Amino acid sequence: SVKLLRVVVLESASRRRPTIRRLLELDQIEVVGETADPRQALALVHSLSPQVLAIDSSLLSRGGLELIERVMGEFPLPVVIGLEPHQTPDTPAITRALRGGALSCEPLPLSIDSEAARQFAFTVRRLARVPVVRHILSKSGNLRRGNHAPGETHGPVRKQAQHSAEDSDR
Repeated sequence: SVKLLRVVVLESASRRRPTIRRLLELDQIEVVGETADPRQALALVHSLSPQVLAIDSSLLSRGGLELIERVMGEFPLPVVIGLEPHQTPDTPAITRALRGGALSCEPLPLSIDSEAARQFAFTVRRLARVPVVRHILSKSGNLRRGNHAPGETHGPVRKQAQHSAEDSDR
């Protein structure tokens, strides 16, 4: 038996969830959980261990951004943002989502049999193979990656920074 790729879907429109589920299932991707509530999505990610989280862009301003930050800080996994048909990816919320750890944004398909549906499923499948690291946004909004303490850098970065400071003193 083929092991299916596991996805949690955070989608505001209950009428659109069956379409998303079906188009992913056609590509051998299992929707293990779906909800319109970002807090519920966090619980689903924790309990179901999906390989990808798909988030409707309309929910970014209603807890979705905080969800991405929590997921990337606690259970890092690839996140794809589903764009509304009229939406472009250059909005402040999308930019913040990408800075917070989301890896991609794709138009949400309106039907199962469409190029957008195939592209969305392809992106979910592709992102499942991308290794992700823990992301933490500090209170100032600066992004920290990895498991190091605030203000701490990894060896080569610190040495390079010290070396550069020494060079500027000469």
